[in-house]
Amino acid sequence: MAFANPDSDGNIIMPSISQVTSTARMNNPNIIICISLAGGALTTEQAASWSDLIDISANRPLFIEKIVNYVLDNNLDGVDVDLEWSHVTSGYSDFVIELKAALDEHNKLIMVAFPQTLYSNVSNAALDAFDFINIMSYDATGSWQPSNPSQHSSINFSRDGINFWNKTVGTPAEKLTLSVPFYVYNFIDASTAVSFTYSQMVQDNVNNANLDQVGNSYYNGMPTIKSKVNLAHNSGLGGIMIWELGQVF
Repeated sequence: MAFANPDSDGNIIMPSISQVTSTARMNNPNIIICISLAGGALTTEQAASWSDLIDISANRPLFIEKIVNYVLDNNLDGVDVDLEWSHVTSGYSDFVIELKAALDEHNKLIMVAFPQTLYSNVSNAALDAFDFINIMSYDATGSWQPSNPSQHSSINFSRDGINFWNKTVGTPAEKLTLSVPFYVYNFIDASTAVSFTYSQMVQDNVNNANLDQVGNSYYNGMPTIKSKVNLAHNSGLGGIMIWELGQVF
């Protein structure tokens, strides 16, 4: 589930999803469902709320209590923390460690989505707190770099991400999942690049399903996705993470 953000008082701004989780569990009793917090694109207001809630130590306990209550009220299995780049602020590690302790009391999971870099505000103790780290092995380029048309999620980029987190950082392979994309970046000209879904690419031409590039549109076709699944398996990873499933159909 993605994405929920807090207001300035730490209330989770997301409607109840208990009916969704109940329906999902009826169809698959073994499914694991977590709420994803934050997201890659925060508004100025959201970013300010996050900073106040996690950087000021006195604000963290009540905020964490509200997160845990949302998890319990909606029959979820845990939390995915998706604060990125400048939003990984000074209180991030303490927040993660304290959230981990609160979730452990209810046997709930905590995971994170990280790019292929280690933020300076992430401590070793915070890294150890995560049950899973989703390696965001995509966005090597994109709409913010329209003058750099190229593959944003190559197999080599994924391999580099696994090596970084497993060998350089030292995260156990079984705690890592490899993220795979189901979206396209179309580099229109030197000042404009847009994104759209894999499903749209295949609707245009079914043969596109097996390609990674059509003109200046770059994505992952079926052979590359299969190669990445094999890469994750052969590397002993905990699995793969799809961003996002709704873009496939």
